[in-house]
Amino acid sequence: FSLYLIFIVSDNYAISLSHKSNNVNYNLFFLNFYYFSLYFLISHDNEQQKSLEYFMHKIDRQRAMLAYLYENPVLTIEDAMTVYDASPATVRRDFAQLIAKGMVMRGPNEIRRLDVDVGVDKPIALREITFRPEKDAIARQAAKLLRNEDVVFIDGGTTTQTMAKYMPALNLKIVTTCIRIAERLLEKSRNSPELQVFMPGGILSAQSYVLYGPQTAKHIESYRANWAFIGVDGIDDANLYRVHELIAGGQTAMIENSERIVLLADHSKFGHRSMVRTVRLDKRFLIITNEHEENREMSERIRLTGAEVIVVKQDS
Repeated sequence: FSLYLIFIVSDNYAISLSHKSNNVNYNLFFLNFYYFSLYFLISHDNEQQKSLEYFMHKIDRQRAMLAYLYENPVLTIEDAMTVYDASPATVRRDFAQLIAKGMVMRGPNEIRRLDVDVGVDKPIALREITFRPEKDAIARQAAKLLRNEDVVFIDGGTTTQTMAKYMPALNLKIVTTCIRIAERLLEKSRNSPELQVFMPGGILSAQSYVLYGPQTAKHIESYRANWAFIGVDGIDDANLYRVHELIAGGQTAMIENSERIVLLADHSKFGHRSMVRTVRLDKRFLIITNEHEENREMSERIRLTGAEVIVVKQDS
């Protein structure tokens, strides 16, 4: 009964938050919460196994719709019926739930991607659901570079957040601008008291949960690190790009005050240029990316700058 109550309350709370803030991150959190609460709620009741399968399939389908809209501006009812092998009524219900939770915009017989200004990071809830296996493999490889007593900068981003999951139990001092990374590292520090987490001041981005601004960059400049693990919005033959100038300032401070810079970038970032060009690649950079035909040629050209490129295979 308690789990039933929690499930109902979470549903109403998510909708309430979406109306107040229109923040897709709240809604995706509760969408994930449904998945796990339903598992514990129903898996012990054999008569409701079919209900569990139905809800799991619904959540997977809605996540797939969000992933589709990350790459495309519009998803029509007709296309959704074909792609997800669903009836018109099922698709309309999915659309209505995603609209109610503030994740998408309503259109005529379609849903549309939330408009995001070119100078603002895309909502992290949308970025988290794309290229998950690739980001996981990249993050796991990056964490293997760390050694005892390292001082480490970690920039905000979905791949660097994943890296926190693989952080080794070492004596590390970690400076991060991302609230979510700090939270995950603090959980690890309960079993690894030698792990210390530092955060600079600044303005907190509601889109990416990253601190930014002049105060952030100035604070970072007071540290010196062995490693800087960073993400980007785009990378070409010789340059890195971000969409937000002030967030780019904190990242630049990390780069300038680190011995080695590790760029965590899946294949979709290669060949993409955003509004702000941050730094040029050089021999201090190590780029970890996934194996894909879209970044193969550019990876070879990047090596000509002196930067090292490591290509990992993602889990299937």
